[in-house]
Amino acid sequence: MKVRMNCIPSGTWRVGYPSPADFNFDFSRLLRDTRHAGIAKNARPDLRVAIVGAGIAGLTAAHELFRCGVTNLDIYEASERIGGRLRSEPVEGQHTVFELGAMRIPMFTQPTGPAAVFAQYTQRFGVTSQPFPTADTADVSFGVYSERATAFNLKAGGGILPVAPEVESVRQKWELFASRVVTAVRASFGTPQWPAFWHAFEQRYWRDSFRNVMLTPARAQDDRGATGKLGGAGMSEDELCVLERAGIGEGPWAAYLDFSAMLVFRMLFFGFFDDLQLIQGRFDADGDHAGGPHAGDTSLTDSLGNSLAAPRYLGVQSVAEAMLYFPVESEHIGPISVYDASRDDRYRVRLYTRSAVQSIMRVEDEVRIECSSHQRYYDAVLLTAPMAGNRCGIRMIGFTDGELPPDVVGGDRMSEWLASSKVYVALKARYWEKSNIPQLIAADNFLEATYGYAVRTPRISDPGVLLLSYTWDKLSESLLSEANDTALVSRCIAMLDQMLRQSGIGGKMSDYVDEGQSAVIHWFRQPTIRGAGRMYRAGFAQPNHALLRYNEAHSAMSKLYLAGEAYAIDGGWVESAMRMSLDAVLHLLRNHDAAFSAPFTFDSAYPQRSTERFTL
Repeated sequence: MKVRMNCIPSGTWRVGYPSPADFNFDFSRLLRDTRHAGIAKNARPDLRVAIVGAGIAGLTAAHELFRCGVTNLDIYEASERIGGRLRSEPVEGQHTVFELGAMRIPMFTQPTGPAAVFAQYTQRFGVTSQPFPTADTADVSFGVYSERATAFNLKAGGGILPVAPEVESVRQKWELFASRVVTAVRASFGTPQWPAFWHAFEQRYWRDSFRNVMLTPARAQDDRGATGKLGGAGMSEDELCVLERAGIGEGPWAAYLDFSAMLVFRMLFFGFFDDLQLIQGRFDADGDHAGGPHAGDTSLTDSLGNSLAAPRYLGVQSVAEAMLYFPVESEHIGPISVYDASRDDRYRVRLYTRSAVQSIMRVEDEVRIECSSHQRYYDAVLLTAPMAGNRCGIRMIGFTDGELPPDVVGGDRMSEWLASSKVYVALKARYWEKSNIPQLIAADNFLEATYGYAVRTPRISDPGVLLLSYTWDKLSESLLSEANDTALVSRCIAMLDQMLRQSGIGGKMSDYVDEGQSAVIHWFRQPTIRGAGRMYRAGFAQPNHALLRYNEAHSAMSKLYLAGEAYAIDGGWVESAMRMSLDAVLHLLRNHDAAFSAPFTFDSAYPQRSTERFTL
């Protein structure tokens, strides 16, 4: 679903296009400028802070607050592990991992370099990456399989994917619509006209599903989007069926069609599908695995004595591990990690795993957290987990409507967490280099998407892993009935062999896999997460903005700060989670009179969010 975009230069504390649409602030520059000092200096040594959730949002907050001198800090995690949806499972004999959670990380590359928050932390911690293979990558082979035709459309490495006439018609209509949107966006992004344009654009499309916009007639005349009314793609119902099963030639778009058009636009047109990277882990300049603090340490425990898995510093999870185990760099605290501080009596840092928060209560001028092992009072609570629904079910008690408004509660309750399943197996060899089997496959059956990838450095050339099946939404839900993971792995391999045989490509995928090493995850089954990513339906605008504005408008009164993907608006998953975490950190520091590090000044540099409401 890639949309080609050219960059627009950035301003002082603004980021050029492409960048997230709703809040333009250069978090990347903030992290660069304050890398050695810390974002701010905590003015209250006795400040008591709790962070609920030790996923990437919670660990980002913990790392940055500790750098600022916040040393009375408790981190609560419901599961037995850190990292949340950054979950990299090791493969014996390889440095390539099964990426069960986040897998492809966008870098938001600008003329001055990557603008992604994630990219700043990879540089800080010495985490390396390589391009993730995509269908339009020049040297990547790709095939689209049709169940009806029992045949592949194939793109060889360096070639062009041939598509059927009905798919070509759909692609042309999509590209004309996408071009209109990108042209209008680029014309005003980063200018004084942008807020008005984006508000008009959202007023036009917030009621629509992506399906409806694809069916909406195309505009006969293009006014460069001054009114935000850019029409639709003008597809017929038959063409929409093609889009659902084949996309624009690179695989099904079924998972996107019934969600809010604004969610899809925020992902497609603002950089979340560009410059995607496969995170290798910590490797040195020669290409050897570098490891890191506490790697292989089997004695690690949390503050309750529960055992912790040793960090491996491989895959995307290595960034989460580094947040916890790497010594911080700061002018306000010595070179010690958040984890080591939790073992040092000079600090009041605690990590509680297997400690699901049951309630968060407003009590006079404090906030009380209750979990299975204890209850404790704080001056500020940073919440990365959802409040309601069938996920965490945290009871929010004693907050007034002014402290926790109904539209914020509604925004949390009405969010949907998308089902996603991944089925992995290790490879014995890189099949795409030794056969005619495409490295990437899109299919209109239960496999949906298949990826082969391998870490490659000057010193390492792994055989790699095969993501046999990567499904979303309804297709993922259909796999939930598969109770036996081993049988599901075998079924996926057999299906690939059948597809290759029937299509006449030749070769067997089963010849290249090590079925003894596999992994399966259904994110909807994960008891403390219940989904792979936050989504929302059409007609969902004001509650989204209420979540986005919460820290600015209500945190000083409530002492509650919303962080992480659960409260983001743009469907960017890891990057959005980290940006929302930094937003919570900045407001927490400001509300407690911290002195920000120059040249950043909160009041003049940090933008305020729009307060406009959306009307029917």
